[in-house]
Order: sequence, then structure tokens, then C-alpha cells
Amino acid sequence: MEDWDSFIPLAYSHGIFPLVYRSLKEFQQLIPDDIFIRMKQHYMDIVKQNMLMTSELIKVVKILEENNIESISFKGPVLSQLAYGDVVSRQYCDLDILVDENELKKAQNILENNNYKQLYNLEEYQKENLKKVVHDISMINKINNINIELHWTLSSGEFFIDLEKLKYFEDIKKYTISNQNINIFLNEKLFIYLCVHGYKHLWERIEWLVDIYYLIEKKSIDIEKVIEMSKSINAERIVLSTLIICKKIFDLEIILEKDILNDKKLNRVTNKMLEKIFEDYLVLKEKNHTKQFSIIHLYMLKTTANKLKYFKTFLLPTEHDYEKVRISSNFHFLYYLLRPFNILKRILFKS
Repeated sequence: MEDWDSFIPLAYSHGIFPLVYRSLKEFQQLIPDDIFIRMKQHYMDIVKQNMLMTSELIKVVKILEENNIESISFKGPVLSQLAYGDVVSRQYCDLDILVDENELKKAQNILENNNYKQLYNLEEYQKENLKKVVHDISMINKINNINIELHWTLSSGEFFIDLEKLKYFEDIKKYTISNQNINIFLNEKLFIYLCVHGYKHLWERIEWLVDIYYLIEKKSIDIEKVIEMSKSINAERIVLSTLIICKKIFDLEIILEKDILNDKKLNRVTNKMLEKIFEDYLVLKEKNHTKQFSIIHLYMLKTTANKLKYFKTFLLPTEHDYEKVRISSNFHFLYYLLRPFNILKRILFKS
């Protein structure tokens, strides 16, 4: 390979650098010494950061538990160990923790008393309005800069899928990480969440599909159970499309019914997603926190009413809008007027 300067950042941006490094390590003699040293340093930095974040997760979970707040950890170190067998083989930049909405304010205060601050400095009325758009609060540790995404719901505003119907707090699993028991989702519920999350962001990172692949490959997922559960929350199309994508990309032996494989509409949207995946995966990516409009999203919505609501969700102000302009609560309606201009500005100037 000649263009290492493009390849290394590409692997890193898609969250698969540890896997790439381990694979290429077997062919070290074919890699220029300076390039391999650079790759090794990147890998060791990731390992060091992941170990720090795992330690931080355990600390935060224990603090919440000591204050009688039940929490569930997902993605980050938990997903890395579930899918890959350790906490260092997957890249992650934050820790995701779910708490009951009634305990949210208390959990926030506890974190703030333990060196965390909110990423966005917003007014109380803005925070309440944001609950219509987002389902987590970003909190940064002032000492080590670790980011915690504190979730109170997992449901997707774009797809109008009520993930809470899966009752995540009723079937909690105990899981051991670094000799510490923490609460995690049942594997099938985690799988459905990952499918919805990936489709929401149009699978912009290879890492997210690789997560799905490893969870299936390790036979830790009951596919029939996943499909059945997804039907109950109107996420069936998203889950089935994800399974077809994994079947095609990774040549996984997933047994699906003939009527699913022959569903023309489902295959059409899946092929559109595959086209986007193969086109985008050769491009350097940064984590995208903005809402993305897509015809593929529209197809996943079954009713005309929800398709119209989908457009409406893009007119709701986000934390980015609140950060750019400060307006008193008496004139909050102005954010709705400014929102289209902010969207257009981001499209034109990529900001």
C-alpha cells in the first residue's frame, strides 16, 4: 500500500483502527518501519484511553449505585467486551448510561458533585424543550475530559419507535467488567437498539456494522427473538434491513424467511443503503451529531402521518441552535424561525 497517510486516518475515523492494526501486525515485514511505529503508537493510545474510560465507567456506576440510582451501561466498554471479548478492541469516545427519567436530575447533580459539567450551558426552559429532540445529556469530566452520555430514554424521534416498550429496566443482566458487576441490556434488546441507532445515522461508521457482525458471529443473539421483538415496536423493517446488509457484506449465514428475502420494497431500500455505505466508506468521517434527512429514513416509516411528522422533527431547535443565539424564554418561538436558516447554513458551509 502506498497511501498510508490516507489509510490510517480512514481506519481511525471509522472506529476500526484496533482491528486493522491487529490484522496488519501479522504482515509487519511488508509495512514501512516508520508507518508501523506510528500505527503501534495510535493503537497504544486507544488502549490507554479505553482502559481509563472503563475505569471511569465502573467508578460512576458505583457512585450512582451508592446513591440508590439504578443505571444500565451500554455501548462503549460493555459492547466492546460483549462483541470482541475485551474492552480495547473497539474505539469509543464516550460512556453511555441509561437512568430512569425520574432519577435524571438526581443523577445529574451527583455527577456535577463528582467533577462533571454539562457540555452545553443552557437555560432550564431550553433543557426542557430539548427533551422533544434529544434523549441524553452530555457531561464532561473536568479532570480527565471523559464524556458521559446520560440517557433517560432510548426511543428514536426520527422513526417514532418506542424502544421503551421493550422495558429495558425489567430484564437487566449483570455483567462483569474488570471484576465489577454492572447492569447491561439483554443481548437481543441491545441488538435492536444498535440497529435503530445505525440506521438513524445511516451507518456512517463501519464500526457499527462490525459490532452487529461480531454479535451475530459469536452466536450471542437469538435472531428469531430479535425479529419478533422488533415487530412489537415497529422496528421490524430496520432490523430486517440490517440483517440483509450484514448477510451481504460479511457473508453471514443468517436464515431469513423467503417472503423477507423477496420483499421488493425492503430490498430496494436496503440496496440504497448499501450504495450509500460503499460510497461513503471511502471518505474520511468525523462523528456527526446533526440530524440527517434521508429518503431511506422515510421508507422506514409505515404511515403517512409519521412521514409528515418526520419532516416536522427537523424544525425543532437543537442544542446547536441554542448555543449559537441566546434568546429569553419569552421569545422562544424565534428559535423555530431561525432553525431553517441554521440548517441551510450548515448545508452550505458544512458547519
